[in-house]
Amino acid sequence: MTEYHLRIIDDELDEVFPALAAVAIDGPKGVGKTATATRRATTIIALDQLARAQELAADPGFMERAPKPLLLDEWQRLPQVWDMVRRSVDHDRSGAQFLLTGSAGDHSDALGGWPHCEPASAPALGGGARRARSAIGTC
Repeated sequence: MTEYHLRIIDDELDEVFPALAAVAIDGPKGVGKTATATRRATTIIALDQLARAQELAADPGFMERAPKPLLLDEWQRLPQVWDMVRRSVDHDRSGAQFLLTGSAGDHSDALGGWPHCEPASAPALGGGARRARSAIGTC
């Protein structure tokens, strides 16, 4: 097992995640998004594994039943996950429910035209969520 190296985002994530229903972390490949989120997740769904993505697509209710926090790793591989999380957050805004990680790139189609990065004071997933950029602060 590889030793975990603390990242700039760790302290902020520990501060805000308990109060936010969902946090999205994106950034370049290999900077530790998944490792950072995994340390805080109870359940992990790796959506870059086709079988896992197909399972979630076939049973979206699993997200509600899964022990939280739920990490949806490489969420952009199953873009409807964004709306599934948003709907869940609309129904329950309690903190520390969802972590979404994805490699940096243009997710504008998956985000329904939402900006890729927003100020910390304007959460992109609704009132109970926030986007963060791995290792360089929050957006």
